[in-house]
Amino acid sequence: MTTSPTRDGVFVPADVEAVRGYASYVLPIVTALIGVWLVWTVVRYVRADRGTRVSMRQAVRVRWGWVRLARMAGLTVTDKTPSLLAQITAQKDSPPPAPRVLTPKIKVKPDQFGVIVRAGRCRRSGWRSTRSRRGSWPMPGGARGCPCCRTAPARW
Repeated sequence: MTTSPTRDGVFVPADVEAVRGYASYVLPIVTALIGVWLVWTVVRYVRADRGTRVSMRQAVRVRWGWVRLARMAGLTVTDKTPSLLAQITAQKDSPPPAPRVLTPKIKVKPDQFGVIVRAGRCRRSGWRSTRSRRGSWPMPGGARGCPCCRTAPARW
């Protein structure tokens, strides 16, 4: 590893200098991608009719509140096996890592009349257990004041 002096006279590895050189290329590209995504989202929102705009806002609220709602509904699973990163970084004298709480993934699609929620599943929490809990827990959209919400098993 070679070192080179910087403006302040502090020696830094040459690899850091290379990373700083790439940052001037990567930062504008990332900024442009975020800008394109933002324009795409705003154009979709502006072109949508009134009912779809309401559903788009409700879809965002459903996505943001899903983890909490899934925990309250009992759809999460506690995995006591530590992740690979936790196993690698664990110290011998440290306490065991906390168990992970796995939440089913969802995909939310707004339409003119409400939102469509497609929910995945975790181990030991299948579609049958989700359907059996329907009477005891609010639907994802119903918990957010959505007048029309359809929940279906994921097909991805």
